[in-house]
Amino acid sequence: MDEIDGIVFQIEKGYCDNLFYQDPDSYFAANYTLFAMRNAGKKYVKEILSKMVINPETKQFKEPMNDLSQIFTLGEFKAIQVLRELVRDQMYFDENGQPIKEKLDTLIKDIDMGLWDSYLMWNYEAYQSVMMQIKMGQVIAGAAQRTVVNEEKHFKG
Repeated sequence: MDEIDGIVFQIEKGYCDNLFYQDPDSYFAANYTLFAMRNAGKKYVKEILSKMVINPETKQFKEPMNDLSQIFTLGEFKAIQVLRELVRDQMYFDENGQPIKEKLDTLIKDIDMGLWDSYLMWNYEAYQSVMMQIKMGQVIAGAAQRTVVNEEKHFKG
């Protein structure tokens, strides 16, 4: 009965008014793309990341297959590119380079909850552009700092 009272309270306060004006089909289909992207992300974790190994000496990742088109459609692959780059992290692997099942299970739960949605929706080319801008900023800042240090040495010397 408490649940019914809670529902009645929400309706009386107007918290559900927007639902009266929405088309039921569009309401239930609105997140279809998001769910498809999440499914592609979970598929990557289950089919690729869980079978991946890291060389403990070189820290190089080795994917279980070279041709991901055998598992993913082009659309799925495009959706997971940023996620793929970000989860290729040593935190998901033990000291022998083997995947840690508990951490991968947590990653799948995080994808289900939507914590990775912004990365699944991020266009890979835009992501690369941002990363390149960060690297260029670091290069310029490093060069500027070296110039300042050299000028200080010149004035002191």
